[in-house]
Amino acid sequence: MSQIVWKEEIKFRHVYGSKIEQQLHLLSAKHYYDGEMCTASFQPFLDIQNKYTRQYGSDFQIDHIESILNDGRIHENLTVKYYAEKVIRFLKHQQLRNKWIQYLSQFEKQSNTNQSSCSMFPNGVETKNNHEESPKSSEQQSAPGDVIEGAILLSSWFQPNSYIDPIYIRQQIKLIAELTIDELKAVYPQNKLITKHGEVCLTDSEANSLNESLFPPLDCKQILMSLNNVLFLQLKFFGNSSRYYEPENSFIDKVIERRTGIPISLCILYQAIAAKLGVKVFLVNFPRHFLIKWLQFPDSLKDNQMRYTYIDVFDGGRFLEQLPVYFNASSSQFSDWDSIVKPASVFRRMCNNLVEVGRQQENSNDGLLCLRNGLELSLIISPEDVESRMLLSRVYIHLNINLEEVEDMLNKISSRDPAATGIVMFLRQSVESQMFGKKKANNRPIRKTREKCDVKFAVGMIMKHKRYNYSCVIYGWDPKCAASRDWISQMGVHNLPNKDKQPFYNVLVEDGSTRYAAQENLIIGPSPQPINHYEVGKYFSTFCGRYYLPNEEKKSEYPDDEEFRKRLLSK
Repeated sequence: MSQIVWKEEIKFRHVYGSKIEQQLHLLSAKHYYDGEMCTASFQPFLDIQNKYTRQYGSDFQIDHIESILNDGRIHENLTVKYYAEKVIRFLKHQQLRNKWIQYLSQFEKQSNTNQSSCSMFPNGVETKNNHEESPKSSEQQSAPGDVIEGAILLSSWFQPNSYIDPIYIRQQIKLIAELTIDELKAVYPQNKLITKHGEVCLTDSEANSLNESLFPPLDCKQILMSLNNVLFLQLKFFGNSSRYYEPENSFIDKVIERRTGIPISLCILYQAIAAKLGVKVFLVNFPRHFLIKWLQFPDSLKDNQMRYTYIDVFDGGRFLEQLPVYFNASSSQFSDWDSIVKPASVFRRMCNNLVEVGRQQENSNDGLLCLRNGLELSLIISPEDVESRMLLSRVYIHLNINLEEVEDMLNKISSRDPAATGIVMFLRQSVESQMFGKKKANNRPIRKTREKCDVKFAVGMIMKHKRYNYSCVIYGWDPKCAASRDWISQMGVHNLPNKDKQPFYNVLVEDGSTRYAAQENLIIGPSPQPINHYEVGKYFSTFCGRYYLPNEEKKSEYPDDEEFRKRLLSK
């Protein structure tokens, strides 16, 4: 192994960092008038990565950008940080895409090995052809591998601007397993995990390769009962039924941190802890619900499903009996549902959940980003998924990005699903229209001066709404209301004393929304505070205590506002 020359490494990092910062500072001028950055916009950062080759070059780039984002000066350099977050998302997704492909490939190999005894149904869940197969054979086919790794990858994909620490997550799982052993020792001191296995949990490698439980059913049941006591009674984990559609419920780091989640994420955690304790349990994807099943009666001659006990982790680890009755289903329906879920199907289901969360909140930036993240990951997990490809095409068209990629996706959709010809033709027309619009776009700033208008406030000022009491920052104005007649009528502007003949202001609101407010409804904020809105950095470079300082692009749009703001706030 060659010796590292640290002087050269430091020099490399300095030059590398300078090139990265240079590109970050160019982004506002290039993309100020774009609603969102397309994939091609990030090419300069890939070029830097390719030019300055090092074993960990991509990590260096991410580390340098994160050092800018986490410099401790939260109210400065806002425009660079706004674009740095977008670059981080792109670069981390580039890394994670490769990790996902590598992660999923191990299960494809496993699936090919077991192909002779399994069939692939349209929903992607592998189901045994022969329900009379021996329990041991069934378990061997369904060895899950490291599902926690997939859960960590999913959390990282949806939270690219946060650091997800895999070591910490695995330490927490081990800690819960160790607490369970302590509980087991106190309540069931003769359990074989205590008497025969030295009171220690399995290593991650041993747990991931576990093909069957290490102990007899009675001992396994005692272990699972102890796990329930620790997880749900002592540590207070619970199913988040009141805020079910929060995206954090699907992120393994947040599930551990907040001690709450939805059925699928809690089942993943439960399965990982049980494996550390030597108990093999399986994930089962029932309609609208995820459960755990455990082979309690391996020697039973009854129906295959009667060999298993089912556990509702979302309901405090409740052991379920008469499961067909519980789901109000016939035995034949139950048999169709009672298939052990493969990891790819688990994460496909989680993506579908998060896509639905994004669709419910798509009018907000967080919701739209969640939707986009979910669809992009869905197509990594299931490249042939026509529905996800169609919906992602519509998202890109809505954002006016990646239009060439949309054309390619639409071609693939039409070749795989002739029934979609009509919607594909409509979307192609939208793509052509937007591409033509981009070619004709004039991105020169429209300069708004204060001559002959009664505009009383300026860009960057922090305001309070008289009626709705929200705080906001002005990022644009019109001397008279420039909204459509329908909007004016819908919002009741005609009921205002000055109606639509007064200045109206574009404002970023503290709740993350963007609004258009009449001058008579705004007052200067008596106690100005920073506005928590994702687009603040797009328009402003610094928070100065009483106002935001516009960046160069915003200054060029409102050249008179800086002097006017200074005079107004100095009174």
